[in-house]
Amino acid sequence: MKYTLLIPSVLVVCLGLSLALRAGQLDPPAGPVNATGRFGTRVDILTLPGDPTATHVISQPGSYYLSGNLQSTAGLHGIRVHARDVTIDLNGYSIDCNGGNGVQDGSGSGGRLVIKNGSLFNGFAGIQIGLAEMVIVEDVTVQDCANTGINLNIPGRGGIVRNCHALSNTDLGISASGANMVIMDCVSRNNGIYGIRTTGSSLISNCLSLGSGTDDIRVANGMVRGCVASTIVLDGGSTGIENHQP
Repeated sequence: MKYTLLIPSVLVVCLGLSLALRAGQLDPPAGPVNATGRFGTRVDILTLPGDPTATHVISQPGSYYLSGNLQSTAGLHGIRVHARDVTIDLNGYSIDCNGGNGVQDGSGSGGRLVIKNGSLFNGFAGIQIGLAEMVIVEDVTVQDCANTGINLNIPGRGGIVRNCHALSNTDLGISASGANMVIMDCVSRNNGIYGIRTTGSSLISNCLSLGSGTDDIRVANGMVRGCVASTIVLDGGSTGIENHQP
């Protein structure tokens, strides 16, 4: 009986050793590890070269991220996009725009552009987009810019600005021109002229905008719904529904 009980124990020990050898090391070897996303490898923006207009240039479609804070070269844009269908994940880091625009598109850009998850400050404009067909900006804070925090001029399919903060920019907090724009769940505080401004067929929903130099919210040919603002100006063709004036 003693030998009968011992044999299964030996088999268990051997099986465990076999599995351990097949599994290999639990800790990976030292060396660089590529950042991977759901649809493949992401590229670290800080590894990209620049040009005479920008500190870093995106020239290929794909997914990009920051691995640390970006200090723009004085007077240049921080990131310039020259490609279609690009996602930029600031990854919780910030861009010191240093007098230029934080993110600016250029020739060759278009398609869908996503900018998310970080902050930009000390620029002319934090985000300046005019060539993409559709833009999504979400979970971004833009502040202390000499012109506009987030400036989108999208003549194509439009875009969405969601859960963003625009603070203490000299002219405008969030500006969106072109049809099919949605600004939702955003906060705009202490901007010099307008807190949130849209033109074209647009919707401003569930936003708070206060302390603007001229109007907290100004919309043309659109709708304002569920917002808090001291001044809401509805230009031709616009409506306001259930808004609150503090």
